[in-house]
Amino acid sequence: MRKVILKIKRHRVKILAIIILVMLILASIPNFLWKKSLPKEVPEEMDGWIKELKDTGDKEECLYKAYDLVTSKWRGGKYKTYTRFPWLFVSDLNKIWNQDSRFMHCMTFNYIMRILLIKSGCFNEEDIKQRINMVCVISPHQYLNVKIDDERSINIDAWGRVYGVEFGEHTRGMYGCFNRQLSV
Repeated sequence: MRKVILKIKRHRVKILAIIILVMLILASIPNFLWKKSLPKEVPEEMDGWIKELKDTGDKEECLYKAYDLVTSKWRGGKYKTYTRFPWLFVSDLNKIWNQDSRFMHCMTFNYIMRILLIKSGCFNEEDIKQRINMVCVISPHQYLNVKIDDERSINIDAWGRVYGVEFGEHTRGMYGCFNRQLSV
């Protein structure tokens, strides 16, 4: 009986060590558990996008236009989330903007969205909340909740668009897990 109790205690220690390791990794990812500060300067193409957003009529139109611009340049990907793991730690905007791949991690999508929305002048930092949940049971995922006015906010999940997650929705649980990639 004593050997069984010792084995259980050893397994608890191993599980606790794994949980701590995962939390340390997540805490070290730029813009995942904490908001990365916005850059003073942006790439030239992005500056053009910001000027387009300034010309929109209202907050919701600005938000949809930013969402459309970002998802037309990049896309999410379930498996690439793991095969492009080192890109989780890239925080240099020019490197992100000029990458060869069309793939982007969820928190990088959200960083780009925050830059566009805030620099457009349509939104401020307090209007944009980062939300974290689990998708496909094992994978942490981030999306944005953007305040339009005192009574309404809209969820934005640019990463999930390629899986049929629409404007105003977000990937969660198994929603979006088994959907086939769309050609967006």
